[in-house]
Amino acid sequence: MVTCRKSIGLLVCLALVFGSVPGCKPIPTGPESVGGLLDRTYTNEEWGFSITAPPDSAWSLSASRFIAAQESNGLSPVQVLLRRSNPSLAWRPTMLISPFGRLDGEELQGAVTSFETQVMQEFANYNAQGQKASGLVGGVETVEWFFRAREPQSGIHTFNNRFLCVVFVRSDQVYRVVCSAQQGSFPETDFRSILATFEFSPR
Repeated sequence: MVTCRKSIGLLVCLALVFGSVPGCKPIPTGPESVGGLLDRTYTNEEWGFSITAPPDSAWSLSASRFIAAQESNGLSPVQVLLRRSNPSLAWRPTMLISPFGRLDGEELQGAVTSFETQVMQEFANYNAQGQKASGLVGGVETVEWFFRAREPQSGIHTFNNRFLCVVFVRSDQVYRVVCSAQQGSFPETDFRSILATFEFSPR
């Protein structure tokens, strides 16, 4: 299942970067849209969550879903991307939120192991930093860890070399959040303030 999650994630990442993958549709961003972006808050009624970008206009907020694919819980894959402008510099602080279908019997620690294996494959020279820690996002228990990796030369995390990965499980869903920036200028406070806006709708 790691491979399945990875392949779908890569397809959606490509859709986010290039915006022209067949079957991938950016979610409407106009104020009249339902389940899209409004007042810098992204709400996804299908998955049942919302997240808000900082009021600072330096942060962009976008979302895409791959409507031709389907997760194990029957929902279409979706990814939410937040990025901060960084004038005159090539790298940009980035947060990528990816929900997946939860496998039968999958618990939080199992999801963490699966995703760590995945990021080891995705990022060259993966090097975990410190111990994993527990926390809360949207009232749900999380496991998070920092890692270093070679700066990707393309893709969403281009030129970033420090990463924070946060994993949490809710109902039939598993979430992976990857925050990235440069080692010397990692805006951890900004990333955590964005995560603090994460809310689940009642089920």
